[in-house]
Amino acid sequence: MNNKILFDSAPQLTIGFIQIAGDINLEMEVGGLLSQIDGVCWRMQKIPFTNDKLTVKTYNDPACEIPRAVRVFLPKNGRYGNIDVFAFACTSMSIAVGTDLINDLLKEGCCKNRDDIVVINMADAIVEAIGVVSGGYNRICLLTPYIDELHQKTKSFLESCGIKIEKNWNLGLETDSDISSVNPEWLAEYIEELVEKMKKKPEVFVICCSAMRVCGYGYISKLEKRFGVRVITSNQALMWYCLVKGGISKDELVKIHGYGSLFSGV
Repeated sequence: MNNKILFDSAPQLTIGFIQIAGDINLEMEVGGLLSQIDGVCWRMQKIPFTNDKLTVKTYNDPACEIPRAVRVFLPKNGRYGNIDVFAFACTSMSIAVGTDLINDLLKEGCCKNRDDIVVINMADAIVEAIGVVSGGYNRICLLTPYIDELHQKTKSFLESCGIKIEKNWNLGLETDSDISSVNPEWLAEYIEELVEKMKKKPEVFVICCSAMRVCGYGYISKLEKRFGVRVITSNQALMWYCLVKGGISKDELVKIHGYGSLFSGV
Protein backbone atom coordinates (compact mmCIF):
# COMPACT_ATOMS: atom_id res chain seq x y z
CA MET A 1 0.00 0.00 0.00
CA ASN A 2 1.17 3.53 -0.77
CA ASN A 3 2.37 5.04 2.52
CA LYS A 4 1.07 8.45 1.45
CA ILE A 5 -2.52 7.35 2.02
CA LEU A 6 -1.91 5.97 5.54
CA PHE A 7 -2.45 7.81 8.79
CA ASP A 8 0.77 9.44 9.92
CA SER A 9 0.53 8.15 13.46
CA ALA A 10 -1.70 6.55 16.05
CA PRO A 11 -3.80 8.75 18.40
CA GLN A 12 -2.13 9.84 21.61
CA LEU A 13 -4.41 7.46 23.55
CA THR A 14 -6.81 4.66 22.63
CA ILE A 15 -8.95 3.08 25.36
CA GLY A 16 -10.53 -0.36 25.08
CA PHE A 17 -13.66 -0.63 27.23
CA ILE A 18 -14.96 -4.08 28.19
CA GLN A 19 -18.54 -4.38 29.45
CA ILE A 20 -21.13 -6.98 30.28
CA ALA A 21 -23.62 -7.51 27.47
CA GLY A 22 -26.61 -5.90 29.18
CA ASP A 23 -24.91 -2.55 29.80
CA ILE A 24 -25.74 -0.14 26.97
CA ASN A 25 -25.18 3.10 28.82
CA LEU A 26 -21.44 3.73 28.53
CA GLU A 27 -21.61 3.79 24.72
CA MET A 28 -24.05 6.68 24.96
CA GLU A 29 -22.08 8.64 27.55
CA VAL A 30 -18.46 8.15 26.55
CA GLY A 31 -18.40 10.50 23.56
CA GLY A 32 -19.46 13.64 25.40
CA LEU A 33 -16.49 13.40 27.75
CA LEU A 34 -13.62 11.82 25.82
CA SER A 35 -14.21 13.75 22.61
CA GLN A 36 -13.28 16.95 24.44
CA ILE A 37 -9.59 16.01 24.22
CA ASP A 38 -7.97 15.82 20.80
CA GLY A 39 -6.27 12.56 19.99
CA VAL A 40 -8.23 10.35 22.41
CA CYS A 41 -10.05 7.41 20.85
CA TRP A 42 -12.06 4.55 22.32
CA ARG A 43 -13.31 1.13 21.33
CA MET A 44 -15.91 -1.13 22.96
CA GLN A 45 -16.13 -4.88 23.54
CA LYS A 46 -18.79 -6.97 25.28
CA ILE A 47 -18.66 -10.17 27.29
CA PRO A 48 -21.65 -12.58 27.36
CA PHE A 49 -24.06 -12.35 30.28
CA THR A 50 -26.72 -15.02 30.00
CA ASN A 51 -28.54 -14.24 33.26
CA ASP A 52 -29.74 -10.64 33.36
CA LYS A 53 -30.23 -10.72 37.14
CA LEU A 54 -27.34 -8.90 38.81
CA THR A 55 -26.11 -10.92 41.79
CA VAL A 56 -22.74 -11.97 43.15
CA LYS A 57 -23.18 -15.52 41.74
CA THR A 58 -24.19 -14.47 38.22
CA TYR A 59 -20.91 -12.59 37.79
CA ASN A 60 -18.64 -15.63 38.12
CA ASP A 61 -19.07 -17.17 34.65
CA PRO A 62 -18.91 -13.87 32.69
CA ALA A 63 -15.60 -13.05 34.38
CA CYS A 64 -13.98 -15.98 32.58
CA GLU A 65 -14.76 -14.25 29.27
CA ILE A 66 -12.67 -11.17 30.02
CA PRO A 67 -9.36 -12.47 28.57
CA ARG A 68 -11.12 -13.51 25.36
CA ALA A 69 -12.72 -10.06 25.04
CA VAL A 70 -9.32 -8.44 25.43
CA ARG A 71 -7.78 -10.69 22.78
CA VAL A 72 -10.43 -9.65 20.24
CA PHE A 73 -8.96 -6.17 19.98
CA LEU A 74 -6.64 -5.73 17.00
CA PRO A 75 -4.12 -4.55 15.96
CA LYS A 76 -1.54 -5.28 18.61
CA ASN A 77 1.40 -3.69 16.83
CA GLY A 78 1.16 -0.09 18.02
CA ARG A 79 -0.52 1.19 14.85
CA TYR A 80 -3.79 3.07 14.56
CA GLY A 81 -6.44 1.23 16.61
CA ASN A 82 -3.94 -0.36 19.02
CA ILE A 83 -5.21 -0.30 22.62
CA ASP A 84 -3.17 1.61 25.22
CA VAL A 85 -5.50 1.20 28.22
CA PHE A 86 -7.87 -1.71 28.84
CA ALA A 87 -10.72 -0.70 31.16
CA PHE A 88 -13.27 -3.05 32.69
CA ALA A 89 -16.52 -1.11 32.89
CA CYS A 90 -18.70 -2.66 35.58
CA THR A 91 -18.64 -1.46 39.18
CA SER A 92 -20.48 -4.28 40.93
CA MET A 93 -18.76 -7.05 38.95
CA SER A 94 -15.34 -5.54 39.69
CA ILE A 95 -16.20 -5.70 43.38
CA ALA A 96 -18.03 -9.05 43.40
CA VAL A 97 -15.27 -10.87 41.49
CA GLY A 98 -12.44 -8.89 43.10
CA THR A 99 -10.50 -5.99 41.65
CA ASP A 100 -7.16 -7.82 41.67
CA LEU A 101 -8.64 -10.79 39.81
CA ILE A 102 -10.32 -8.53 37.25
CA ASN A 103 -6.97 -6.85 36.56
CA ASP A 104 -5.27 -10.24 36.28
CA LEU A 105 -7.88 -11.40 33.76
CA LEU A 106 -7.35 -8.25 31.71
CA LYS A 107 -3.58 -8.84 31.75
CA GLU A 108 -4.08 -12.47 30.78
CA GLY A 109 -5.89 -11.35 27.66
CA CYS A 110 -3.26 -8.84 26.55
CA CYS A 111 -0.26 -11.04 27.43
CA LYS A 112 1.37 -10.63 30.82
CA ASN A 113 4.74 -9.81 29.28
CA ARG A 114 3.36 -6.56 27.84
CA ASP A 115 4.31 -3.86 30.34
CA ASP A 116 3.33 -1.06 27.95
CA ILE A 117 -0.42 -1.71 28.36
CA VAL A 118 -2.38 -0.35 31.31
CA VAL A 119 -5.29 -2.30 32.82
CA ILE A 120 -7.84 -0.79 35.19
CA ASN A 121 -11.26 -1.62 36.60
CA MET A 122 -14.19 0.60 37.49
CA ALA A 123 -14.16 -0.01 41.25
CA ASP A 124 -10.53 1.08 41.63
CA ALA A 125 -11.24 4.10 39.45
CA ILE A 126 -14.04 5.19 41.80
CA VAL A 127 -11.75 4.90 44.81
CA GLU A 128 -9.08 7.01 43.10
CA ALA A 129 -11.63 9.61 42.03
CA ILE A 130 -13.08 9.91 45.53
CA GLY A 131 -9.57 10.44 46.85
CA VAL A 132 -9.01 13.33 44.44
CA VAL A 133 -12.22 15.24 45.21
CA SER A 134 -12.68 14.38 48.90
CA GLY A 135 -9.73 16.36 50.25
CA GLY A 136 -9.93 14.48 53.52
CA TYR A 137 -13.65 15.11 53.90
CA ASN A 138 -15.67 12.65 55.96
CA ARG A 139 -19.26 13.28 54.87
CA ILE A 140 -19.35 10.93 51.89
CA CYS A 141 -22.70 9.51 50.75
CA LEU A 142 -23.28 6.49 48.54
CA LEU A 143 -26.20 5.71 46.23
CA THR A 144 -26.44 2.52 44.17
CA PRO A 145 -29.27 1.02 42.12
CA TYR A 146 -28.43 -2.51 43.32
CA ILE A 147 -30.19 -5.16 45.35
CA ASP A 148 -29.10 -5.25 49.00
CA GLU A 149 -26.44 -7.95 48.45
CA LEU A 150 -24.51 -5.95 45.84
CA HIS A 151 -25.10 -2.66 47.59
CA GLN A 152 -23.59 -3.92 50.82
CA LYS A 153 -20.61 -5.36 48.95
CA THR A 154 -20.05 -1.98 47.29
CA LYS A 155 -20.25 -0.14 50.60
CA SER A 156 -17.91 -2.63 52.29
CA PHE A 157 -15.40 -2.38 49.43
CA LEU A 158 -15.25 1.40 49.65
CA GLU A 159 -14.89 1.26 53.42
CA SER A 160 -12.10 -1.31 53.10
CA CYS A 161 -10.28 1.29 50.97
CA GLY A 162 -10.43 3.80 53.82
CA ILE A 163 -13.51 5.70 52.59
CA LYS A 164 -15.89 6.65 55.38
CA ILE A 165 -19.51 6.36 54.20
CA GLU A 166 -21.78 8.53 56.32
CA LYS A 167 -25.08 7.73 54.59
CA ASN A 168 -26.01 5.15 51.97
CA TRP A 169 -29.06 4.16 49.94
CA ASN A 170 -29.96 1.67 47.22
CA LEU A 171 -32.85 1.36 44.77
CA GLY A 172 -33.13 -2.45 44.80
CA LEU A 173 -33.12 -2.90 41.01
CA GLU A 174 -32.25 -6.35 39.65
CA THR A 175 -31.22 -5.88 36.00
CA ASP A 176 -29.17 -3.53 33.83
CA SER A 177 -32.24 -2.78 31.73
CA ASP A 178 -34.11 -1.61 34.85
CA ILE A 179 -31.14 0.45 35.98
CA SER A 180 -30.65 2.08 32.57
CA SER A 181 -34.35 3.00 32.57
CA VAL A 182 -34.08 5.21 35.66
CA ASN A 183 -34.93 8.76 34.63
CA PRO A 184 -31.96 11.07 35.34
CA GLU A 185 -34.28 13.97 36.23
CA TRP A 186 -36.21 11.82 38.70
CA LEU A 187 -32.89 10.73 40.18
CA ALA A 188 -31.79 14.33 40.65
CA GLU A 189 -35.01 15.06 42.54
CA TYR A 190 -34.56 11.92 44.63
CA ILE A 191 -31.02 12.92 45.54
CA GLU A 192 -32.27 16.38 46.47
CA GLU A 193 -34.76 14.80 48.88
CA LEU A 194 -32.00 12.69 50.44
CA VAL A 195 -29.68 15.68 50.85
CA GLU A 196 -32.40 17.86 52.35
CA LYS A 197 -33.12 15.23 55.03
CA MET A 198 -29.52 15.26 56.24
CA LYS A 199 -28.59 17.44 59.18
CA LYS A 200 -25.32 18.29 57.48
CA LYS A 201 -24.92 18.47 53.73
CA PRO A 202 -22.63 15.73 52.35
CA GLU A 203 -19.32 16.82 50.89
CA VAL A 204 -19.10 14.06 48.26
CA PHE A 205 -22.01 12.17 46.72
CA VAL A 206 -21.04 8.90 45.01
CA ILE A 207 -23.39 7.26 42.48
CA CYS A 208 -22.20 3.75 41.61
CA CYS A 209 -23.10 1.68 38.53
CA SER A 210 -22.08 1.99 34.90
CA ALA A 211 -25.68 1.42 33.79
CA MET A 212 -27.02 4.48 35.65
CA ARG A 213 -27.56 7.37 33.24
CA VAL A 214 -25.71 9.91 35.37
CA CYS A 215 -22.77 10.84 33.15
CA GLY A 216 -24.38 12.61 30.22
CA TYR A 217 -22.87 15.94 29.19
CA GLY A 218 -23.55 18.59 31.84
CA TYR A 219 -25.44 16.33 34.24
CA ILE A 220 -22.74 16.02 36.92
CA SER A 221 -21.88 19.72 36.85
CA LYS A 222 -25.58 20.59 37.22
CA LEU A 223 -25.87 18.26 40.22
CA GLU A 224 -22.83 19.83 41.88
CA LYS A 225 -24.18 23.33 41.32
CA ARG A 226 -27.68 22.37 42.47
CA PHE A 227 -26.60 20.72 45.73
CA GLY A 228 -23.23 22.33 46.44
CA VAL A 229 -21.76 18.82 46.65
CA ARG A 230 -18.92 17.15 44.75
CA VAL A 231 -20.28 14.26 42.67
CA ILE A 232 -18.56 11.06 41.55
CA THR A 233 -20.23 8.58 39.19
CA SER A 234 -18.93 5.27 37.87
CA ASN A 235 -18.52 6.18 34.20
CA GLN A 236 -17.10 9.62 34.99
CA ALA A 237 -14.53 8.08 37.34
CA LEU A 238 -13.56 5.35 34.88
CA MET A 239 -13.03 7.74 31.97
CA TRP A 240 -11.06 10.14 34.17
CA TYR A 241 -8.84 7.31 35.42
CA CYS A 242 -8.29 6.02 31.88
CA LEU A 243 -7.08 9.48 30.86
CA VAL A 244 -4.83 9.82 33.91
CA LYS A 245 -3.28 6.36 33.55
CA GLY A 246 -3.02 6.91 29.82
CA GLY A 247 -0.74 9.90 30.33
CA ILE A 248 -3.12 12.79 29.65
CA SER A 249 -1.80 15.89 31.45
CA LYS A 250 -3.65 17.91 34.08
CA ASP A 251 -3.59 20.87 31.71
CA GLU A 252 -5.62 18.83 29.24
CA LEU A 253 -7.93 17.33 31.87
CA VAL A 254 -9.13 20.75 33.05
CA LYS A 255 -10.29 21.48 29.50
CA ILE A 256 -13.09 18.94 30.03
CA HIS A 257 -16.33 20.72 30.92
CA GLY A 258 -19.67 19.42 32.17
CA TYR A 259 -18.30 16.60 34.29
CA GLY A 260 -17.75 18.19 37.67
CA SER A 261 -15.01 18.92 40.16
CA LEU A 262 -13.08 15.76 39.29
CA PHE A 263 -11.91 17.47 36.10
CA SER A 264 -12.02 21.12 37.06
CA GLY A 265 -9.81 20.62 40.12
CA VAL A 266 -12.02 23.01 42.13
